[in-house]
Amino acid sequence: NLFILGVDVPVELRSHEMVASKGNLYTIGNRFSSINKDIYKFACTNSITNCSWTKIPTQLQYGRFSTVAMPIPNALANKLCN
Repeated sequence: NLFILGVDVPVELRSHEMVASKGNLYTIGNRFSSINKDIYKFACTNSITNCSWTKIPTQLQYGRFSTVAMPIPNALANKLCN
């Protein structure tokens, strides 16, 4: 078997963006306005078979859908945000 099924995302995703950063996968934004500020993180602990999605405490200030997301270095984020 070449594929291993993982755990389902806890919400329906539409017009979202996924981005990988430091070994984790994040889903950002959503077409549904009730959850388009939420960020979910997919992470594995010790094994590819021990993975889960969690809603992280940080939220987007403004809800987004059909957006573009990419990881940037902390130095650039600090420069842009300070």
